[in-house]
Amino acid sequence: MDATPPDHQRKDIVIPTLEELNLIRHHAHDEDLRLVMEMMSGCGLRNGEAHATNVNGLVSQDVYRINDQIHGRQRVPAPLCIRRVCFRVLHQVRAGYLLTNGGRGGAGVGGSPYYSGNTFRHKWQKVLRAAGITAGYTMYSLRHFFASHCLAMGIPITDVAEWMGHKSIEVTYRSYRHLMPSSIGRAAKLLDTGI
Repeated sequence: MDATPPDHQRKDIVIPTLEELNLIRHHAHDEDLRLVMEMMSGCGLRNGEAHATNVNGLVSQDVYRINDQIHGRQRVPAPLCIRRVCFRVLHQVRAGYLLTNGGRGGAGVGGSPYYSGNTFRHKWQKVLRAAGITAGYTMYSLRHFFASHCLAMGIPITDVAEWMGHKSIEVTYRSYRHLMPSSIGRAAKLLDTGI
């Protein structure tokens, strides 16, 4: 009897290769889009977290602390992973935010100085077309790139889960288990030799 590793391939996650990411970077000339791309692919940030990139988040030379996100349609800074926003703090540009659209395309809905997610999605699609990439990558694919790269480099899934901001390691495991097939393959081989 042969033990074969199960197929953990998730069909809903598409991850660019490093070569594709470098090609996308080469065609991304908008500095704000490039910053969002680097924060997502290099730190694993969610879209709203990357949109809230703030110089005050740098707590040491190699540590960036995430304190908030730009929240949804209202486009306001809000605590991480919130369900409701207190609108009394609307539309003031707080100190340190790097991605504000003041003077570059207008204030938009309700006078918010922050970019909408649609603005970055539009820029992203233009860059993919310019790079000739037809795969179904979304900006969130950059976050998947970060996680897959970490796991491929042997970083423990517990650390990756913490960096990704997942509520539990189970979320990380369900999403990225298929990226660690070597451990299942090794276990299958060990079981084969012992049976």
